[in-house]
Amino acid sequence: MSKVETSQKKYQLLLLGVLLTLALALQITRYFESSAFAHSPTGLNVAENQEIILLACISDASCCSGAGGFRDTGTGTCYSNAGCTTACGGGGDTPGTGSVCTNVTTNLNLNQSVNSTGTCFVINASNIILNCSGYKINYSTAGRVGYGINNSAGYKNVTIKNCYIEEGNVTGSASRKYGIYSSNTDNITIWNNTIRTRATSSYGIYINDSLRTNITDNKIFTSGSSGYGAYFSSSNFSTVQSNNFTVTGDSAIAIYAGSSSERGTIFSNAIVVSGSGGYGIYAVTSSYNNISFNNITMPTSETNDVGIRLEQGTSHTIVDSNNVTNLGDSSSGGSSIGIQLITSTLNNSITSNKIVTTGTSTNGITLGSSANSNLLTFNEISTSGSSAEGILVETSSSNNSILSNNITTSSGTRASAIKLAASTGNNISTNLLTASGGGTSYGIYLTAGSNSSTILGNNITASASYGILLELNSKENLFMNNNLSDSLLFEIYDNTTADFNNSLAYSNTFGEIRWINNGTGSFLSNLTLNVTNGLGLGLGRNIFIGNNTLAINTSAFSTAPAQSTALARINSTANITLYGLDLSSVNIIRKVTNFTANSTEVVMAGGDCIGTGCSNISYTGNTLIFNVTSLSSYSGNFTFFNFAPTFSNASNTSPNFRRYQNFTANISISDDRELDYYIFSTNASGAWTNVTVDVSGTQYNASHQANITSSKNSLVCWYYWANDTFKNFENSTRYCFTVRNTLPRFKTSLTAQSVQVGRSLSYQIECEDDDASDTITYYDNTTLFDIGSATGLISHTPAAADIGTYTANITCGDGDDNVSETFAYTISAAAAEAAAAVAAGGGGGGSRYECKSNADCPKDKYCVKNICLKIFDLKILYLDSPIPPGEYLDFTYFVKGMADISGDVTFDFKVEQDTQIVSSGSDVIFIGSFEEKTEMTQLTLPSDLTEGTYTFTVTLRFEEYEISSSRTFEVRKETPFLPSVTILDLPVIEPNYQWNYSFIIGVNKDEPVSAVVERKISTAERTIWSKQESLVLNRSQIINDVIPGLEEGNYLLEVRAQIENHTATASQTLMIGTPSEEPSEKPKAGKAKALAGQSIFARLFLTTYDFTTIWVGGVMALFMILLLTSLIRKKKAKKLLFTPPPSLDGLEQWVREMQAMRTPTPEIIKIALEQTKWTEEDLRTVLARIDATQQLQAHYGEYLTEKMLNDLRAYITACTKKDIYKGEVITTLLHQGWDRQAIEPYVVAYYR
Repeated sequence: MSKVETSQKKYQLLLLGVLLTLALALQITRYFESSAFAHSPTGLNVAENQEIILLACISDASCCSGAGGFRDTGTGTCYSNAGCTTACGGGGDTPGTGSVCTNVTTNLNLNQSVNSTGTCFVINASNIILNCSGYKINYSTAGRVGYGINNSAGYKNVTIKNCYIEEGNVTGSASRKYGIYSSNTDNITIWNNTIRTRATSSYGIYINDSLRTNITDNKIFTSGSSGYGAYFSSSNFSTVQSNNFTVTGDSAIAIYAGSSSERGTIFSNAIVVSGSGGYGIYAVTSSYNNISFNNITMPTSETNDVGIRLEQGTSHTIVDSNNVTNLGDSSSGGSSIGIQLITSTLNNSITSNKIVTTGTSTNGITLGSSANSNLLTFNEISTSGSSAEGILVETSSSNNSILSNNITTSSGTRASAIKLAASTGNNISTNLLTASGGGTSYGIYLTAGSNSSTILGNNITASASYGILLELNSKENLFMNNNLSDSLLFEIYDNTTADFNNSLAYSNTFGEIRWINNGTGSFLSNLTLNVTNGLGLGLGRNIFIGNNTLAINTSAFSTAPAQSTALARINSTANITLYGLDLSSVNIIRKVTNFTANSTEVVMAGGDCIGTGCSNISYTGNTLIFNVTSLSSYSGNFTFFNFAPTFSNASNTSPNFRRYQNFTANISISDDRELDYYIFSTNASGAWTNVTVDVSGTQYNASHQANITSSKNSLVCWYYWANDTFKNFENSTRYCFTVRNTLPRFKTSLTAQSVQVGRSLSYQIECEDDDASDTITYYDNTTLFDIGSATGLISHTPAAADIGTYTANITCGDGDDNVSETFAYTISAAAAEAAAAVAAGGGGGGSRYECKSNADCPKDKYCVKNICLKIFDLKILYLDSPIPPGEYLDFTYFVKGMADISGDVTFDFKVEQDTQIVSSGSDVIFIGSFEEKTEMTQLTLPSDLTEGTYTFTVTLRFEEYEISSSRTFEVRKETPFLPSVTILDLPVIEPNYQWNYSFIIGVNKDEPVSAVVERKISTAERTIWSKQESLVLNRSQIINDVIPGLEEGNYLLEVRAQIENHTATASQTLMIGTPSEEPSEKPKAGKAKALAGQSIFARLFLTTYDFTTIWVGGVMALFMILLLTSLIRKKKAKKLLFTPPPSLDGLEQWVREMQAMRTPTPEIIKIALEQTKWTEEDLRTVLARIDATQQLQAHYGEYLTEKMLNDLRAYITACTKKDIYKGEVITTLLHQGWDRQAIEPYVVAYYR
């Protein structure tokens, strides 16, 4: 064959290859443009730009069949062209005329009144205005169910205004015919309409599952039973303002908010309710609403009428400045009330309301069953019926605050201003109370079982009965600074028995008096007293407390025989305190028997009562305290004589007060005479012990040391007692502190552990604590294994996918404090797996594959080159535990891309117990190729969670790939504050290079706390680096530190966080510049398998193609390439000696080929330097690469294939481009199973 023919043949073959490649590309393009990928959003064959309107298809018949409309039989949805004019949905009216009932799809202005046998207008589009222009909508004229206006399809931004809507016919049994019905909507305005309904349960306006509804300036009338003016269900951010509501049927409600209708405003409405069982405003399970400035009138004497009612979990609602007039009556057993809170209503504010009731048993405000922690303040309440309480707090309602209200009960009998009916823990303060009704109308009435309330600073006037009445079994109540006036009977009448004590006290800035039982020191078991001089009882009214004077006018109390016991009670033992006395000391208590407010008179005329009625005297810091056995006028005084010893400068030296620590108690003892001895007393051992020491002189500084053996949370106290030579003695103040928690500790330091795949690790960790009552709980921060929380046992049987070296933080906690140590764990391959990996294709000679498609692999792996490959790593680093219900669950997780894949990755979070999910969430973040991320976020836990163990799971999803990580945590209602510190995995640290690390400070309560965080890096001899900062934490936080370069050696990294009174620590050893030991033998089977699978770093192409077409084209193109290669091989061999390629990778390939032709290295260098741009440094780099590759091949032998080398080189190149630190690349490869002595030189050679 001639040279010309040969050349022509070559170019013909080349042209054929190009044509085949173009044909292959065209085939792929046509596939993606085929009908298999063409579809409309609705799944309907809709012409381009055709306008589609969704209609309410009432019947199953075809819709708009003659005007281009159609019904989708697959979904049951009716569609119509924008120009459709034929009847649709069986309605029979023509849209858009403005004169008939119709489906409304655009703005509509009525030009005449309209009628409908059922529903009149159906809203069928968003962003429209229906303006009735004052015309009437007469709907449901046939008596069947229908609505004036129906927006139940959920269209948004709709305005309905200027309409007169009337229910036309109430015959028959049909009910629930609403004037306006709107559901699943947003931003609906109902303005200036008049609405009348008549049938049972026919509401003026019904709003369901909607947002931002505005109902303003409307007039709404309902006359059927259970007819509501405006009804809200599951609707938030609603506004009902400046409307007139008139509801006249039984059980009718003007405004109803139910099913968690929250954050709404009901403002300035005029409401009239007539009929039995009616309500003005009724909120059920609906919180955070504002009900203000409404005028509610119930003009008839019906029963069970309530102005405003909050019920069943309604909380955080404001009821402010409303006028409620209730003329209803409860005499027949009903319950008419001005404002009522009932059934678990919490934290509501009832403020500045004006309430008037006139009927029997019609209370102003009633707090019913389990109405707790509510605020009632600045309300003006007037009741005039019998048994009509101003404020009634019923059984099981507690911890309410009733402050600064003005309450008057008049005309009726048994009408108390405030009544506690077996209610506890309330605060009743600064109220103005007038009980002027006849018979048994009390200012404040505590029934049996009303306990532990504070009655403070009230002005109480009772005209015909008691100012305060305590019934049987009322106990532990405090009555302080109340001004009592009763013109007929007792100011206070205590009907309790001797076993139930209450406290009566009066105080101001000058002093205080508290009545106590003589001899026992407890408060009085009977507070009954009656004042006869018309002044009543209070500060300035028969009680005077002034500068160094306290006086009680005992002559004002009744001495009648029938009340003789009452006088004895009030004129009995009391504790008196006088503040701010200008005396260096007090050694005399002066007393006169008459009532006087003049201190000088008491001092000059009074006798010393010490030892004859006054006792238990102390004077410290200008405050005098003493007890008296009868009441009169008292004052403190000083006369010089020998003093008892005095004490000063008391202190102790212990900073922590922990168990088995010593503390030192110091004090100075002084006397004007010679000291004799002192006694040091403490209960540090759990029982009081005394040490007696003889001393001399007038000044002595005493100091004693004691060891704390009491258990934690015990109260340890100490004091000194001293005596002088004149037998004067005194004891110091008792000084106390609480024994703090002792930190747990590891019995022995943790040691590194290693195990082969298929074998089991069982490693026992033990911690101990000096506090015997503490329970040690063990935690870890890894998903690789779970430590036994109660036993400290790590049991783990690793799989092949777990091969690598790991570090984990092991934490011991005792419920108050945590300590942590680092645990090193190495998993190596089992020998039995090597042959299996090679046979499966790891060495290139086997015939079996691990997988052929993703379906052959677990969900957490993909099939890549016939190997199931883990493409992401996921683990939970931190999780709050224990944690109370209703808090945010803070958690931190780590994710790492294990392949050359970039894209959005979905993370699902869930908390579950016994397969029931109690909280969940999700997030989407972008993960780049081989990228690592640490994410911190939180989930809200329901407030009603029961105590127990829950499982938290993070699931990563990328297309069909799925991997999860789980961890358990504890939910406890009584949760100790439990901070923790967790050091995240450290990078490979090179000597003298800057590096960084991160750690997590975990706090398990959502409240701001102060923290001081200290960290340091030290050797055995000294501290190399340290840092301290103060933080305010309101959740867990990741902190990052940048560390300057360190020299080779061993170091200890320590992190210590002092949070409030708790300490959390963590530490980890650092080895810089010293490689860890590696086995000298060839890699085991597990490492071979890791090389066969985890070193494949190619992008996974997951799109579906026509693989048959692509395969045929590819084979043909490959055939052409091989043919062309064979034709030019000889010519290439000739040129090889003279044309080193321009790139460094090409230069490496050229050198390899030159070496393959046995060209000496000096000659290779000479050719490259003479004929190309390459430098000696470039050639040294290439030769080092080739040498590192040969070492790697020699280390792994037949297990290392050419594909593995190519993939490994591509991975290192990708990391170089992403500027990933070289040490991190080496660490990643070590975790995948590569030996350090082989892989580290290779990475150094190829990293650039």
